[in-house]
Amino acid sequence: ILLDTRWDRSPLTRVSDAEYDARRRENVGPYTSTSDPDARLLGEDQWQWLAVQLQQPAEVRIIATSIPFAQEGTGWEIWANFPAERRRLLDLIAAGETAGVLFITGDTHRAQFSRLATDAPYPLWEVNSSGLTENVDPERVAPDANRVGDYFVGDNFGLIRIDWSLPDPVISLEIRGDDDSLKLRHELRLSDLRAPA
Repeated sequence: ILLDTRWDRSPLTRVSDAEYDARRRENVGPYTSTSDPDARLLGEDQWQWLAVQLQQPAEVRIIATSIPFAQEGTGWEIWANFPAERRRLLDLIAAGETAGVLFITGDTHRAQFSRLATDAPYPLWEVNSSGLTENVDPERVAPDANRVGDYFVGDNFGLIRIDWSLPDPVISLEIRGDDDSLKLRHELRLSDLRAPA
């Protein structure tokens, strides 16, 4: 499920230059969460389409979004900058009892896994893979309150493998270097992507 997070997006909320100067010491970017409840990331037509897609029969639903969904506190472009929009997607997943959701994202110039457990119907996992050709200085990696494990800085791509041969399929989240070498890996079960009974 590929989302467009650019066309209908409201302007980002930027901190003052003085505040950004202070944030830079912690590798935090210039953007912050908007207080405007009407700020949009997706347009209404896309929300309607997404609601239909999330109800299609599937064991796993991979949502691709150009900016991180699960990351917090980076100061860069993330869904958390639009709290009403992120809440709407969480509510959509919960209301439809939609299981099996995974996110693939980019736009951070590093690779990592993030897990959003608070306010979610079940822990939502994100594979963030970037950049394919441009990376951040390892000393300038932004913080992320929801990062799980380490991060990787270098040309990379993300890979999701699912072993359907088991009663509770194993999902392997991977980050691989441009030479196909394994850089990061996290394993979960399909049953982890469901709300508790």
